[in-house]
Amino acid sequence: MHETSRIWLPLALALAACRGTANGDAAPSASAAPPAPPAQQAELSLGELARTWLTNDCATGDDHAQLVAQILQYAAELEPLFLVALDEGPPEALASEVDAAAQARFRAARQELERGETFGLGDEELALAKGRSLEQFAARVRAGFDLGYRSQAILGLALVGGEESRRRLQEIAADDASPLQSTARAALK
Repeated sequence: MHETSRIWLPLALALAACRGTANGDAAPSASAAPPAPPAQQAELSLGELARTWLTNDCATGDDHAQLVAQILQYAAELEPLFLVALDEGPPEALASEVDAAAQARFRAARQELERGETFGLGDEELALAKGRSLEQFAARVRAGFDLGYRSQAILGLALVGGEESRRRLQEIAADDASPLQSTARAALK
C-alpha cells in the first residue's frame, strides 16, 4: 500500500461520515461534549469530568481552559481515575459506542462509494477502500480510539502531577516499545 493510501483512505471514509448517513441524518458521535461553563451547570461528578477529559480530543478556547481548571481543582481525586484509564483503556460501554459509530460511518462511506463517489482517490486507493471489511474498519477505529483515550489519560496525569503520575509517565517515556512513548515524553516537559 502506498504511504498516501494510509493517509487518504481513512480520511475519505471519515469524509463520507461527515456528510451524514443516506437519509441525511448526521452520523452518530461517540465522544462526549465538553462541559458547559460552571455557571450553566451543576458541578460535574468526578467520573463525568474524567470521561469528558478522556474523550475530548478537540477542546480549544474557553471550554478547554475551564476543563483544565476543573481537572486541576480535583487533581488528587482524578489521579486514580486517570491511572485506571491508562491501564485499562476505555470502558466496554464506551468502546461499544465507538464501534456503533464506526459501523455507521463505514456504511455511509460504503453507500457513497457504491454511488460512484471517489473522494478524490485514485483507482488503487478506491479498490482498497472497497475491499476493506466492516470488521477491519471498526477494529482500526477502535484501536485509534483506545490509543487516543490512553493518550488523554497521560495528559491528565501530567496535569494532576502526583508522584504516581510522574513515575508512570517516566516509565512509559523510557519504554521504546510503547505507542504512548512520545506522548509521555511530551507530557513530562
